[in-house]
Amino acid sequence: MSAIAYLQRHPYSTAILSVGLSLLLMLALDPLASMTKTPFILFFGAVVVSAWQGGIRSGLVATGLAVLISNYFFLEPRYFPSLDPSSGVRQAVFVLECILISILCGSLRTTNQRLDRNLLKLQASEESLRTANQSITDILESITDGFFTLDRQWRFAYVNTQAEKILGLSPDTLLGQSVWEKFPQVKGTIFENNIYHAVNTQAPVVFEFYGIINLEQWFEVHINPLSDGLAVYFHDVSERKEAEDALRLSENRYRTLANAVSQLMWMNDAEGNIQFFNQRWQEYTGIADLELGVGLWDNVIYPDDFQPTLEKRSRAIQAGEAYEVECRLKGFDETYRWHLARIVPLKDENGQVIQWYGTAMDIHEVKQTEAALRESEAMARARAEELEIFMEAVPAAVWIAHDPQCQQITANRAAYQLVELPLGAVATATPADEVYPFPFKIHKNGQDIPLHDLPMQKAGRTGQDIEDEFDFVFDNGKIRSIWGRAVPLHGDNGEVRGVIGAFLDISERKQAEVALRESEERFRTLADNIAQFAWMADEKGWIFWYNYRWFDYTGTTLAEMAGWGWQKVHHPDHVERVVEKFRTCVEMGETWEDTFPLRGKDGQYRWFLSRAISVRDETGKVLRWFGTNTDITDRLEAEQERERFLERERAARKEAETANRLKDEFLAVLSHELRSPLNPILGWSKLLRTGKLDAAKTAKALETIERNAKLQTQLIEDLLDVSRILQGKLSLNMAPVNLALTIEGALETVRLAAQAKSIQIQMVFDPTIGKVLGDSARLQQVVWNLLSNAVKFTPEGGQVDIQLERAGSQAQIQVRDTGKGIPQDFLVHVFEYFRQADSTTTRKFGGLGLGLAIVRHLVELHGGTVEADSPGEGQGATFTVRLPLMRVPSETPQDNPPGTSVAHLTGLRILVVDDEPDVRELVAFILEEAGATVSVATSAMEALNLIEQSLPDVLVCDIGMPKMDGYMFMRQLRTLSPEQGGQIVAIALTAYAGEHDQQQALAAGFQQHLSKPVEPEELVRAIAALMNQ
Repeated sequence: MSAIAYLQRHPYSTAILSVGLSLLLMLALDPLASMTKTPFILFFGAVVVSAWQGGIRSGLVATGLAVLISNYFFLEPRYFPSLDPSSGVRQAVFVLECILISILCGSLRTTNQRLDRNLLKLQASEESLRTANQSITDILESITDGFFTLDRQWRFAYVNTQAEKILGLSPDTLLGQSVWEKFPQVKGTIFENNIYHAVNTQAPVVFEFYGIINLEQWFEVHINPLSDGLAVYFHDVSERKEAEDALRLSENRYRTLANAVSQLMWMNDAEGNIQFFNQRWQEYTGIADLELGVGLWDNVIYPDDFQPTLEKRSRAIQAGEAYEVECRLKGFDETYRWHLARIVPLKDENGQVIQWYGTAMDIHEVKQTEAALRESEAMARARAEELEIFMEAVPAAVWIAHDPQCQQITANRAAYQLVELPLGAVATATPADEVYPFPFKIHKNGQDIPLHDLPMQKAGRTGQDIEDEFDFVFDNGKIRSIWGRAVPLHGDNGEVRGVIGAFLDISERKQAEVALRESEERFRTLADNIAQFAWMADEKGWIFWYNYRWFDYTGTTLAEMAGWGWQKVHHPDHVERVVEKFRTCVEMGETWEDTFPLRGKDGQYRWFLSRAISVRDETGKVLRWFGTNTDITDRLEAEQERERFLERERAARKEAETANRLKDEFLAVLSHELRSPLNPILGWSKLLRTGKLDAAKTAKALETIERNAKLQTQLIEDLLDVSRILQGKLSLNMAPVNLALTIEGALETVRLAAQAKSIQIQMVFDPTIGKVLGDSARLQQVVWNLLSNAVKFTPEGGQVDIQLERAGSQAQIQVRDTGKGIPQDFLVHVFEYFRQADSTTTRKFGGLGLGLAIVRHLVELHGGTVEADSPGEGQGATFTVRLPLMRVPSETPQDNPPGTSVAHLTGLRILVVDDEPDVRELVAFILEEAGATVSVATSAMEALNLIEQSLPDVLVCDIGMPKMDGYMFMRQLRTLSPEQGGQIVAIALTAYAGEHDQQQALAAGFQQHLSKPVEPEELVRAIAALMNQ
């Protein structure tokens, strides 16, 4: 059964369906077209359709439903029955119009049905009609259509009463008259064309004609050829034409609505062939061809989504139900975007699907947000897992109290091991039931510590960081020395909400410190009182220490004996053999043993059995040599073993002290700085999962998650840089650097943060500044740290100035802000590790206090300096970085200042001594560029060895060096004879730049004192000037 037949048999279903569809369409259009202004506009169409399909009663039912629905949904007040008089008048007019429409459409429907039945009877029984002419005449007279016949000469043969009324003429004036003579106005019209066509083809013709016989009405005309002429009947279809016009208008409105919405819309038949899609579809896909049919989807749906979508569609078609699917659709630019498609079936009266209506809404941003949320959640989980792993992996015992009284505590595995309790046992000394759970007492200086004065309990009570050392005295008599630090956790209002405590078993360290003190004291006493001579040399055999017995016996000093000076007290007949054998053993890393005579201070020689052994690190590399001269071999070997033990003791103590200090600094702030970014990440992630946030809140959530994730990444990077610095593993890739480009690169990374706070950044660059020799990435890190601090501590609407200019032989970078400033008493600490002006738990600005310490180290590695200055709090701060500029070769001799020409150092042999490899390489490069022949030494002992082998013309030496500083080195050098290098020209090149430092350098024997950083030309001029003197 077709849908139309079903609706004709169930006329009230037609009324309900048409009114329901009109309601849905008006509700959809309401946000765009404000349907309250025209509350009945689409219901006219519903009444027309209902009356046309179901008759007058169906039209009246549709009218009643439309009135009720319009009153409730579109008349003020909305969603409540309207009793307003003006609304009542509007509804009454609408009801009257709809009743008239229902009557007219019902009559037209009845007329059409009757006409169709009569026409069928006429066509089926042509012969019977001839024999029953009177019956036909009666029928023709009773019908509501006009009817007349024409003979072969185009004369009227019959005219019924309705035709007389329509034409306005009596039969007497028409019968026997030619139609062309009676109505000449129809000649040349569609009427003439069709009437001739019917005669010529002997086939019925149906057409519509307007204004026939000067009537401003539409008529549907039927012309049927007869054996003896033509039969013509016609009826007024003006109302139907008006209804069709209204229907076309409604369809146009529907198409306009479909084209106005932002969603993709389409309609296809039961087989899937596209019958319509809206303008938005064409704009997005670029497809306007309806003939593609089902194959259209192959070109639009993303390949990976096509099969799942097809399966869902197949199941929906089988069930005849609506369905939804998420898939990616290809746009005209060949890019895919996620859409949520919903497809709804339209069924006939038998429940068979006749059409499908679909919409697709762009959800690409939503999918991206969901993906970002999943990524953020995964990152947050990973950070939480890393923290849990850290808690279990860290060798310290860690307790976390969740209340100030420390009654609810969780602890890591190391904590349970420290207190010798099983995992999961009560881990607090002050539980809620007040039953002390530990198998030990806690003592300090031999006295019990009250439980409320334990570090964590005291920190929770006072809100202050607590650090202390105490002992665990176990019931079995065992004692453990403990170091502990407790840091309170504060809530949003500043109240203490918990405590974190970290504790270490320092029993071994305590025992080692006692043993080390005792061992050092024994060694000093032993070294000065043993009968043997004892001495130590570096890895190359350069002796830098003798015991008292050696000097007492030889009557010499350390300055005379340092390095290879011991040859002076050897017998001439043996010294060459001894030196060769000792050098060979040093080079091979083998133990040296030999017997030879040594001259005493009285000029007499005595024979000594001498032995030297190497001291190696864990990799087997020789660090130094330890030797003795004695007549007793067993005693010598015992002392060698004792020396190795003492060296290990020193190394262990130094390592323990370093580790202790780093843990103190690390544990103080690490927990807070790592947890703080996690709180907004986890919080916003959970809110995003609820799906209740609007677009603005979602964007803010993602921005917050991203910003805090980046903060954690930067904290980790700073920690890694500090680790490299402390281990001496931070290296630089030196190359000429354009500072203007480096500063601009750093500016790009902070520009968004500055714009977010409406901070103006002013730049002043000197284009003729030249280049510096350095690591571009590390220099950019320096500028970024200074700029990010300036933006961070500058309030909204402030200003940050960055200036690049030349200051003598240096490039000067200044970063100046209008922020909170720096207290005067903190300026001296601003570049220290883990130092901040506000280090309290209520501080406004976070961080580990590493940035400026890293800046200072990087600048110094480049041979530069960095300074901080501030008038005081609230008055901004200025940071100044100075870096040595590279020497720019001149093209003409006139451009070279005196003393800077390469020719001034040509042929000079210069020895550069500096323990910093970057500075050493830079100075060597500058001097080689000036024409000198340069050799380098990493320490004073190595320099003495090189001088012994080959005398340089000039010595350029650092002051601050391990083992033997520049002052000691120069004093020892000046004790040598001129042939041994005692009068070499020497320049002190050091970062100790004070007046006292200069006087001390000159007093030690240096001819000139230069402070780092030094301009290359200045260094070359200084050397040339000394050589000219």
